[in-house]
Amino acid sequence: MRSPARSSARSVCSRHACSLHACTCSTSTRREEAERFAQSIGAAFTVAASLVWYVAGQHAVALALAGVIAVLASLESGLGLCVGCKVFFLGMRLGLIPPGVCEDCAPYLRAT
Repeated sequence: MRSPARSSARSVCSRHACSLHACTCSTSTRREEAERFAQSIGAAFTVAASLVWYVAGQHAVALALAGVIAVLASLESGLGLCVGCKVFFLGMRLGLIPPGVCEDCAPYLRAT
């Protein structure tokens, strides 16, 4: 039988793309870094859509970017699925995001 602390840590980790059985890294730190990354992606899409709309005059492309923003925000608010967070942890596992960005979780992500 699992202890409640271990099973709750496992459920939190599986929600945030950490497949460890006993993850001891700070979930609040991991979540903050991933959310900051996701917010940066959202800001980049918003700026890109604005520039495409006003500067380039490509309204269809700008609306497509706005649609992507709306879908990703809807997934986060409706289902609790943070696509940007998933991309953040995938980037850490692939080595695209330096380990220094999230010091607490870098050793655990490499171990999997």
